[in-house]
Amino acid sequence: MSKTIAIHVDAAFERELLAKMGPGATMEFALQEAFRFFVWAVSEHADGRIVLTTDAAGNNAALLSMPALARAASLGKKKAAGRDAKKRAMRAPADLFKGLFPR
Repeated sequence: MSKTIAIHVDAAFERELLAKMGPGATMEFALQEAFRFFVWAVSEHADGRIVLTTDAAGNNAALLSMPALARAASLGKKKAAGRDAKKRAMRAPADLFKGLFPR
């Protein structure tokens, strides 16, 4: 299923963005790329990773921080904790009998 979304983009912002993207860039392409990047960033945070940028020499690090990314990270931690608890629960019965039956 696809959905069409309409947004208002200031003309000056559009000109500036498209100029940075180079010849042939369109606002539709820019928004598709922005959405892809956002989906990737949310996935990274949900997996416990962060999005960090640096200059070409690897200095002046900047962390991408957005409320949606913080929520994804929080939900990812909860899911991971749930998976860990499930793994522990699956091991528990064997642990209960550990040492009772020598090999």
